[in-house]
Amino acid sequence: MSKASFDIEIFKLDSISVKAEVSACQNEVPFPVSIYPNGGTITCAVVVGQTFYPAFASLKYTKVLYTLNDQHNCRIKDSTMVYISENPKVSIAPFERVYDNEKVLTVSGATPADSGRYYVDDVVAANFDPAARGKGLYTIEYRVVNYFGCRDSISTKIRVNSSPIKPLISVLGDDLVSNAAKGNQWMNKNRDIVGQKLSVFTPTKDGYYYVKVTNDSNCSNDSDSVLFKKQVGLWRMLKTRISIYPNPSKTGIFYVRGLNGEAKISVSDVLGREVYTDYIFNTIEAIDLRKLNVGTYYMTIEFEGQSSAIRVTILE
Repeated sequence: MSKASFDIEIFKLDSISVKAEVSACQNEVPFPVSIYPNGGTITCAVVVGQTFYPAFASLKYTKVLYTLNDQHNCRIKDSTMVYISENPKVSIAPFERVYDNEKVLTVSGATPADSGRYYVDDVVAANFDPAARGKGLYTIEYRVVNYFGCRDSISTKIRVNSSPIKPLISVLGDDLVSNAAKGNQWMNKNRDIVGQKLSVFTPTKDGYYYVKVTNDSNCSNDSDSVLFKKQVGLWRMLKTRISIYPNPSKTGIFYVRGLNGEAKISVSDVLGREVYTDYIFNTIEAIDLRKLNVGTYYMTIEFEGQSSAIRVTILE
């Protein structure tokens, strides 16, 4: 019986490790891969040197393999898995311009709608109040964080334009007068009165009227409605008895003729501001308006407890 023997030397493998982030988002910045000890080879298509590039990785798991031949020429390996999550796909619709007299707006319209927050000028906000914000250009941003902590954001602008100051209407004789010098549109029952765009409007019948004023930014504001009734009775009687002449006047002096008792004369500009007042007692009385500027005014006669007005004009 014959025998043969040989010796086998068994070497203990050296310690080896490779470590990286457990998960990452596609849009994250590259991060380092740690290895121990140095001198081996990292095998992974998205690792350059010792840097992992999430943007180049496929979704779900990516394997990072590290191999090393130790001092005994034994090949040893270690690996780790990095989970790659898809970036959120965020979108937001542009906002239309708003005006500083509009109601509070609910900020909405971005997607995905269930996993984000809105920020107005970098402050969390679910609403946008044009009146509180005032005229200006504001940034609305939508930020999303998904289940895996992946983030994305998108922003847009919202512009707040100034609205006109609420206009006021004065009733002067048979005229309605807006205190806005331009941008007027007279209205009746929510309808434009065709061709009536001046500050002065002479209604042809009784009813409720208001004026819509639009500024250069195309912002509008409405006055309160006023009830207009054509003046009859006294004024028609007075018109047969008195006269105001010359009208228009080149000198700014007007004569009132035909009253046979005390009357109060007051003059207002087209904004309803009283610029002259006096009392007359004679049948012919001069009203001196030479200190006033060229333009249209309303001369109101108060007589026997009633009053009415007539439009007068001072020419150059």
